[in-house]
Amino acid sequence: MDKRLKLFLYTGILFLTAGIISRTSGITGLLPILFFSFGGSLKAIYLFLGVKTGHYKTGSELILLPIGILLVVTSIFFKRNDYFTHISGWMLSIGIAFKLLFLYLFFRRNIRKKAIAKD
Repeated sequence: MDKRLKLFLYTGILFLTAGIISRTSGITGLLPILFFSFGGSLKAIYLFLGVKTGHYKTGSELILLPIGILLVVTSIFFKRNDYFTHISGWMLSIGIAFKLLFLYLFFRRNIRKKAIAKD
């Protein structure tokens, strides 16, 4: 894959890491939100361009990603609302599990595709 395209992935991971570090170090406000948003957007651009160029093939596992993202974002909203605080931890855990399951299935499909192409 083109190195310029992988730059989207690595920069996105870097921004997400900066967002995690800034949140755990106690920085609040707009900065961590911008880090998370920009990092997630860069990773989504990388995934979209990889599928568009034919480097990656997707299947039904693609539905897990938006569901996982929706659950994580909703859990963040619920965490700030006193009435729904008890649900936010479960939603966050399930959302992260959906995103990890998507990654596992996505890479398993693409690694298998590359192995078949080499034979």
